[in-house]
Amino acid sequence: MKIIEAVRKKIWVKFMITLFPILILVTGVIAVQNIRSQITLFTEQVKHESESLALTIEGSIFDALAEGNNDMVRKQFQSLKDRVSGIDVYVFDFNKHITFATSLDNLGKSVDSLVSPKKGIEIITQAVEKGIDKTEPFEEKIEGKMCLTTVMPILNEDRCYHCHGSSRKILGGIMIRNSTDRALAAINKSRITSIQTGIAGLIVIIWVVYLLFQSMINKPVIKVLELAKKLGAGDLSYDLKVKGCNEISHMCMGLNKARENLRQMIIEISSAACTISETASSQAASIEQTGASMEEIAAMSSEININIQHTEKVMHKNIMRSGQSLKALTELTQNINKIESQSDQIFVIIKNIDEIAFQTNLLALNAAIESARAGESGKGFGVVAGEVKTLAQRTADAAKSTQELLHHNMQQVSQAARSVKEINESFSVIIETATEIGEKNTAFSGAISQIVKGLEQISTAVHEIDKKTQQNAAISEELASETKSFKV
Repeated sequence: MKIIEAVRKKIWVKFMITLFPILILVTGVIAVQNIRSQITLFTEQVKHESESLALTIEGSIFDALAEGNNDMVRKQFQSLKDRVSGIDVYVFDFNKHITFATSLDNLGKSVDSLVSPKKGIEIITQAVEKGIDKTEPFEEKIEGKMCLTTVMPILNEDRCYHCHGSSRKILGGIMIRNSTDRALAAINKSRITSIQTGIAGLIVIIWVVYLLFQSMINKPVIKVLELAKKLGAGDLSYDLKVKGCNEISHMCMGLNKARENLRQMIIEISSAACTISETASSQAASIEQTGASMEEIAAMSSEININIQHTEKVMHKNIMRSGQSLKALTELTQNINKIESQSDQIFVIIKNIDEIAFQTNLLALNAAIESARAGESGKGFGVVAGEVKTLAQRTADAAKSTQELLHHNMQQVSQAARSVKEINESFSVIIETATEIGEKNTAFSGAISQIVKGLEQISTAVHEIDKKTQQNAAISEELASETKSFKV
């Protein structure tokens, strides 16, 4: 747990944990490249030595073979075996049969039977069939020992024509097998030494990096942390001591400048907080008075709105009553018009009665004349005719009186109709005016309602502003109190 806690909290631990694998990787890559270079160099050296030895053997046995002295060649191979240990040399013909060798047991055998990897057989075949002399050495494991084998072809040159003729271009080949155990042991020893040296160098590098990190990074960071703790505790008087002119020094100078700016800012904030607190208190009182005034205005507006609504109701009732009166006057006008129409009919009837009375009077006059002619016999008829004449005259007089009275009544009715019409028109104007006033009262009432709602919203906003102002005043006082706790 302590290790995990250290990894979480210590920068240098994280840095070293990150750096350590990188250094190991770099050191390992260098060691691997070194070992590969040694192996490559060793292989090239063995190849070069094998090629030189093959050329030397080919040159040394040429004269003996030219004379047909094979025994001399065998002695040379035996001498080579006695003097040089760890090297086997095989000379084989184009059929891959071994003709000369440092190991007499392998004479007459196929060279393919002595080669273990398939790659080696392919290289030998290429050397014999195609005459490829730049073949790569191949590794073998013979009797538990590692060997590096090189194959070179023996070409049919002019000096060989007297024995082998010129039909073949390749006469055979030389195979040289070098034991690499001692060389590989030396390489392994060098490898171990390189690894040990790399580990020691890695430890030294890590230790040096650790010391440099502690001196150049960790100590300044600790000082910066100390400044951060001081700032966290409210102490703005602590100043970092800056040494050198590197990036960390510039960072420390920047932190000092930021601390000084913060100190000046705290002083200004403290002064501004005191001023804001006083201003906010005064503003809160003014806003409170404004809120009270707004409430009074809202109450008065509500009362005005109630009165307007009451007036609107009364106007509506009056308009309804005026409408009813107008309706009654309209009906009265219609009845008067009917009376005028009926009076005209009465005039016609009276005129007919007058004409009937006139005709009756004429008939009575004729009857009187006829009764006078009749003498005594017509005397009774004459009395009746006189009565009829008198009745006709009375009827005519009554009809005339009725006509005059009816004419006078018609004049009165016409005058009443004109008066009713004027009253009707006046009522129409009154109703229109009252309706217009009612509509304006309705619009005014709506406007007053909107004003009341607006005043209520303004009053609510003023109360909210008052609340926020009081909160700001409290925050300003708290801020002023907090800024006093800083050590500047």
